[in-house]
Amino acid sequence: MDAAALLAKLDLRAKAGQLFVSWILSSSKPGSDKRKAMLSHVREVGLGGVILSLGSVEEAADLVTDLQAAAPLPLLLASDFEGGVAARLSGACAMGNQMLVGASGLSRLARSMGEVTGDEATALGIPWVFAPVLDVNSNPSNPIINVRSFGADPAAVARLGSAFAQGVRSRGAMPCGKHFPGHGDVSSDSHLSLPTVPGDAARLR
Repeated sequence: MDAAALLAKLDLRAKAGQLFVSWILSSSKPGSDKRKAMLSHVREVGLGGVILSLGSVEEAADLVTDLQAAAPLPLLLASDFEGGVAARLSGACAMGNQMLVGASGLSRLARSMGEVTGDEATALGIPWVFAPVLDVNSNPSNPIINVRSFGADPAAVARLGSAFAQGVRSRGAMPCGKHFPGHGDVSSDSHLSLPTVPGDAARLR
């Protein structure tokens, strides 16, 4: 059954559930309150997806199996795999951060990073890759992007980010560039407060 036919069979509650994506640590142990709560959300709310965070590749693979087994419809699973799966899960291929690749200036290296990321992400059953980081590291006071960016030159960031995304897609995974309107020109951490991007509309464009 294709997606359109399946969607047509869902009631309003099920369709609404598909719009939501929740978050869990990959290290949440079987039988733990957090894991039981997430499995309950998957079954009862009919979540469309789950974001997996810190843990090991073994823990993530086990959690993915449990989540998919509990889901009325296949879940779209995601993680912040910027700089590779190892950015979130121990035991994956460590490739360093995006600024390391940016320093090389090599599109082929950025694409290779994307290919390895895509291979590992799909092998784990987590095909939605929250990467590459496309912020330009333009503010020296920025506390949150720094080495997560390919660098301070917009053209280079665009070129290397595109190459990374192409590598991810070539392995059957889905890249998702972030962040808008630009986390590289803020002076506070959005996980802790509400940062603003200075400038007028012309500068934003």
